Parts: sequence; structure tokens; C-alpha cells
Amino acid sequence: MEELIKKIIKEIYDNIESENHALNERYIHHYFTKRIQEEVPITFSKLDEGLHPEWPTFKKSIPIDYGKYRFNKNTKKYETNTNGTAGFIDFCIGKYNKPQIAIEFLHKFGWTSEDVIFDFMKLLDKVNPFEISFSFILISREKNYQPKRMLWLLKKKSIHALKLQKVD
Repeated sequence: MEELIKKIIKEIYDNIESENHALNERYIHHYFTKRIQEEVPITFSKLDEGLHPEWPTFKKSIPIDYGKYRFNKNTKKYETNTNGTAGFIDFCIGKYNKPQIAIEFLHKFGWTSEDVIFDFMKLLDKVNPFEISFSFILISREKNYQPKRMLWLLKKKSIHALKLQKVD
């Protein structure tokens, strides 16, 4: 399954036209959903195994009781918080109440650290059940694009975002 997900993410990456400003995160979600369902279907009546879009980290009625999050208005940062609300993972694979694989996609026009940090926070939160997590971040920029410098900055900011999450 891990190899299939990597293959689909690479297809997405290889086929993105950076000049296409109509492209948004939903296009990526729909393409991924179409491709992954060739192997892992979405089922409505049986939630034991399969693909689960917009999987909640907390849902009282199931019950699912993993990570809870909130945006701190004072610090202007996301944080884990037992009194917070569910975080939603773009896609999970496995048993609905305890999926093994989590996948997040993010597409922004320009860098937004808090969005990246929040995705990492949900994927890497040790109270969540994931054994494997994938994050695909697409940042589109219209002007002043310098590939080597942008790649260096992206790596630096991603590492910073991971450190802020303080994963054990």
C-alpha cells in the first residue's frame, strides 16, 4: 500500500503544471481519490477497512477519541488541546476507528507556516493511531521564483515546522 501511495503522489507531482492557477487542493484530492480507489475502495455500509476521506481524529458517536486541536488566538498558533476539537485528515486507510495510514495534501499560493505545522501536528501526534503518514505540500508562486533558493527555504521551514511540533 505504501508503494502505491508513493506512486500516485509521484504521478501528481509529475503532472502538475505550475502555470495553471486554476489548480487547487481539491483537484489533487479528486485525482488521488480516483487513483487510490482502483485498489482501495470507499465503502458506505462497511467501515472496517478501506479509504476514509476527511477522517476525524475525534468523533463521539463512533467513538473515535484521538487527537484534539485548537487555534490559540493569543499566540496565533495551532496546538494540541484535550478540550479542543477534531482535526480532519484528508485521507486515511485501514479500519475506520483505527486507520494505519494517514495522507495530507496542502496546496497554497505562497508559504503559510501555520497550515504546514497544523498538518504535521495531526500526522505526527503520538495519540493518533497512524503507523505511516504522508504529506504532500505544493506551494505555487507567481513571481521571483528561484528554484534552488526556494527548495532550500522550503526545506528549512519544513524542518522548523517539525521542530515546533516537538515529536518524541
